[in-house]
Amino acid sequence: MATAKRSSRQRGVYKRGDTWCIRFSHNGKIHREAIGTYDQAVKAYHARKLQIANGTLEKQYGVQGARKQAPTFNEFADRFLVEYCDAPGNKPSLKRFYVNSLVSLRKRFGPMRLDQISTWHVRKFKSERAKEKHWFTGNPLSPKTINRELAALRRMLNVAKQWEVINANPCDGVPLFTEMQSKAEFLYPAECRALIDAAEDYFKPIPIVALHTGMRKEEILGLTWDQVDFDRNIIRLDEGKTVKTTPEYVPMSGTVVETLSSMPRASKFVFQRRNGVGRLRDVRKPLMAALEGSGIAEQRKRLGKPPLRFHDLRHTTASLMVISGQPLEAAQAMLRHKDIKTTQRYAHLSPGYMRNAAALLEQFISTDTITDTCPQNGHEQGIVTQPKTPYNAERFG
Repeated sequence: MATAKRSSRQRGVYKRGDTWCIRFSHNGKIHREAIGTYDQAVKAYHARKLQIANGTLEKQYGVQGARKQAPTFNEFADRFLVEYCDAPGNKPSLKRFYVNSLVSLRKRFGPMRLDQISTWHVRKFKSERAKEKHWFTGNPLSPKTINRELAALRRMLNVAKQWEVINANPCDGVPLFTEMQSKAEFLYPAECRALIDAAEDYFKPIPIVALHTGMRKEEILGLTWDQVDFDRNIIRLDEGKTVKTTPEYVPMSGTVVETLSSMPRASKFVFQRRNGVGRLRDVRKPLMAALEGSGIAEQRKRLGKPPLRFHDLRHTTASLMVISGQPLEAAQAMLRHKDIKTTQRYAHLSPGYMRNAAALLEQFISTDTITDTCPQNGHEQGIVTQPKTPYNAERFG
């Protein structure tokens, strides 16, 4: 018996493995069906085309022929939190981010069906949120806050598109607000020592590790003893701000090794609560107490500086590394930045940064030679020597 060829002259009929299949378009969507033999596939293809022409495909196909009515935003949000955020490999912080963002998103889009949300609705949400004030501080919402909500909405609707709930994402035509990069607050060495001295005994190891390693708060509070390698003096990080596909390693200084070695191992987590029972999860109160006890909080308030956050200890690590003369690449490696551009925000702290700039400016002002490197006809112009003119104050009145 002759075997049918893989290709076919009949449009919409093709072979996959040992089975002939059909492919046709309906309502802007491509449908595929596995049929059987070549002759059966040809007949099925013409039958589907006839059903499309007669408008009877919906009755036979149901969901495949005609898309179900899109769910409301609230209904999809509930499904998204379970099927997307709780999927294996996602961190709990991911779900917290979407839960927080959904507070305002549900108010605007909750009862609307997803296919009813248009670009106009998203733009309106963006403009209205820009006029609102924070429920606690009473200050206008920052562009960063609104952008995070728009990012959450964009991602949710992209997932809805991937799950074939909607055909297009209305957020695609809505740009985000421009965010001004905030100034990196940091402590000087004397302030670091004062902070550690003022910290309670159970909390003291945390700022020590934070300042000496540049680790993030989540990485420190979630640190377990099996991640600490005293033989090689390194800390292995499997999780942190983002889900890591490969482990990251943080070197431990002698101070960190001595601090961690002297701590009790009451549980698998390195840092415990004040009573020594249970994992420490919140550092706001002990950090604030240490800042107030050291006088740092009062001094910053007097100078008009914002309150110091725990993440500013990470800024302190990078800042002090650069101030001490270490290259930006070293700070990038210590903080584990993927992009050097993230580390360049500390470049102005380098002792040679402004000194070199001032030296180059002095050389340019004092020289009587100007090099014009503007391209002309594909070549650089040569050096143009201008005679040095004595300074005459009378010429300038």
